[in-house]
Amino acid sequence: MSDVRTQLVFTKPLPTAHSSVFVLLILLLTGCAADLPKLTDMDLVKWSGDRNGCQGYRQNTISALEQQKSKLLALSANDLTKLLGKPDQIELYKRNQKLFYYHLNPAASCNIKNQSNESLRLMIRLNAMERAKEILITP
Repeated sequence: MSDVRTQLVFTKPLPTAHSSVFVLLILLLTGCAADLPKLTDMDLVKWSGDRNGCQGYRQNTISALEQQKSKLLALSANDLTKLLGKPDQIELYKRNQKLFYYHLNPAASCNIKNQSNESLRLMIRLNAMERAKEILITP
């Protein structure tokens, strides 16, 4: 007797109004994803592989970053991580603000001999909504 009830429950078709709303919702959600910006004169695979600037690739991209840093504004933290890789350093501030740091010159942790004392970093300030609101290259 219980087998018959179970069979009846699973053989009912889904109402067409519900299925069309479900399909429309899926199409809207997948269509809303924006493409990541293209940064010219930079190999982003080499950039993200140069953790803490130890390999020296990031040092060669400073002028390209200066010219294109406006492309990074308003990107989410996830999009920045997809584009530039995991930040070398993250600082947390009041009101859920964050700072992402990417070392442009070799950091002290690289243990490179004859290293200059001036360490440049790309600093990206994220607001409470985790959107980039300020981008600077700082010593």
